Amino acid sequence: MPDALPGVRLPSPRRLQDLAEALGGSLDDDARDVVVHTVSSPENASANCLVPILQSRAVTALADPSAVVLVIPELAGRFPPGRRWVHEHARWALARLLQTASPPRSETLISPQAIIELGAAVAPTVRVGHGAVVLAGAVIGQDSTIEPRAVIYGSVRIGRRVVVGAGAVVGRPGFGWAHGPDGQVLRMPQLGGVDIEDDVEIGALATVDAGTLKPTRLRRGCKLDAQVHVGHNVEIGEATMVAAQTGFAGSVTVGRNVLIGGQVGVADHATIGDHARLAGRSGVIGHIPPHATVAGYPAVDRMRWLRAVARMMRGRS
Repeated sequence: MPDALPGVRLPSPRRLQDLAEALGGSLDDDARDVVVHTVSSPENASANCLVPILQSRAVTALADPSAVVLVIPELAGRFPPGRRWVHEHARWALARLLQTASPPRSETLISPQAIIELGAAVAPTVRVGHGAVVLAGAVIGQDSTIEPRAVIYGSVRIGRRVVVGAGAVVGRPGFGWAHGPDGQVLRMPQLGGVDIEDDVEIGALATVDAGTLKPTRLRRGCKLDAQVHVGHNVEIGEATMVAAQTGFAGSVTVGRNVLIGGQVGVADHATIGDHARLAGRSGVIGHIPPHATVAGYPAVDRMRWLRAVARMMRGRS
């Protein structure tokens, strides 16, 4: 039996002209009638493959120059005319194309191994995976997905088209303690719940704690990667993206359209302004202004941090 072609095979061969008409971008004239069968990485490129070129290092990695490239405008000039599909939003076009090649979803909406307690309000089009638990009082909106073994506590309100990843825990009481006489330690009840707006995605094994007197909020369209922790009373703004293993302590406020790298730590009551950028492993202990790009611990302007690191390295030489 011959080896399978590398890459993702499309459900049916597609003419580039048809793809460009459906998804936008511009084609070289010689590429209009080219038919592609698979979408492949640059290293596995071959004839009849479409290869996304989204960053400069992919240019030199292209294994077969006969492949067709889906390329961002900044890199288009590094390929000879004839087999280029140039798209300002090439990553978006790739995502749309790969959606057509995704495996079909199961017709079963609620797994027989899921547990949905009496008193939970689950819309008819919600999918609940194997071993997931939805406790009484939870509300889940239309077309949302609760993946296998996720746990949704009763104080959680979930909007439409939300995805809660496998093993995630949403709405468990947050980490709050009160110290009293004679060294007594009393857990602070966390009764504010969690509000999740439409089109949010929560990654596998992420945790979102319930608020104390008000809800922890995930605003419309924000995306959390795997193993992100959101503490009690936190608010994550619209369309903000958070990479894996980032943690937000209690009462943090994050603005809209923020990009947060992996393993970032944000201290309690810190604020992060709209459109800010936080490099991976940054440590935020105060206010980050809108549109700032920061790095390091404590997080400061990224260029300032890089200069400080360069001085430190010179001092060691």
